[in-house]
Parts: sequence; structure tokens; C-alpha cells
Amino acid sequence: MTEKIKPSFYENIALFPLFTIVSAYLATLFWGNYIPAFLTDQWVLYSGIGLLVISVLLQLMAKLHLVYVIDVFLVGCLFIWVVYWQKEYTFQAPVFESFSLYFVLINLLFGKFARNEVFAEDQHVLLDFLNQRVLLNPILLAICVLVGLYAQTWYMLFPIFTSMLMISILLVIWTEKIANSSNNH
Repeated sequence: MTEKIKPSFYENIALFPLFTIVSAYLATLFWGNYIPAFLTDQWVLYSGIGLLVISVLLQLMAKLHLVYVIDVFLVGCLFIWVVYWQKEYTFQAPVFESFSLYFVLINLLFGKFARNEVFAEDQHVLLDFLNQRVLLNPILLAICVLVGLYAQTWYMLFPIFTSMLMISILLVIWTEKIANSSNNH
């Protein structure tokens, strides 16, 4: 079995640094009311779809850690979101301004949690229980994020499912920390 790459670099910046950087870039564009023409081009949409396919291939073939795979997946979702939702909403709509800023802030917050040891020894059972729940399965939540992208009229589904996906990855990171600390003792 192949050893998975540990997400130590990723935890130092944010939970998903590439996603955070792209979200911050989009937030500066939307809040500054400067929307470059390329943002609505079809190649951005196809790049997003390509990143989704790459994330699946990375998980299946390269066996990368889930943090890396989900980071690529979320960047692909951002690309799709910007182009696809622009047909329903204008770039001056609050969904573009608030969602892009929300993604930056929530990612930095979860990155802070990922670095900390928040569970005591007796709370490991709770963490194991949460990881075994279907509701917090990262693959299922990734599918829900895609559904949220498609359901533009229910615009809150996309950030809610994205946040739940980030929480599930945070639980995976904490579980790995607990397993590593148990193996070291």
C-alpha cells in the first residue's frame, strides 16, 4: 500500500491554501468592482471541469492525501461557480461578493483549527463516531457541493455544503493526528 503524503504544508497556511488564494483573488475583484472579461469565458468553466476530473484522478491513481485532492476539487468548483452562476446573477450580486469573502474567512479559521490539538484523550471516541457517520463522508459531501453548484436558485446550498466538506476534512486531519500520537506513545 502506498504511503499517503501528510498535509503539513497545507495546515500551515490554511486548510485549503489554493482554494483560499483563488477565493481571495475573486473577493478582491468582486469588492473592487473590477471584473476582467476572461472571468466569463468558457475556458474558465472547462478549466473548472478539468480540475474536478484531475481531483478524481489524483485520488484514484496518485493516492494523495484527501486535503490536496479536495483543494483541487474546490478550486475547480470556484471556476465553475463564477462562470455558471453569472448566468443567473450579476457580478454585483451579493452572492459573489459575500461567498468569495466567506470562503477565505472560513478556510483560514478551519486552518487554525487544523493546527491545534482540540480533543482530549477521552473525546477520541466522539471523533471516531463523527468520522463514521455517512453525513460527514467527504465523497458524499463533494457530490453535495456539485449539487449546490447546479442549484443556483437555492444559492445557500453551495456555501453550506462547501463548509460541511471542509469540516469533514478537518475531522479526518484530527483523526490522523490522534492516530499518529497514539502510535508514537
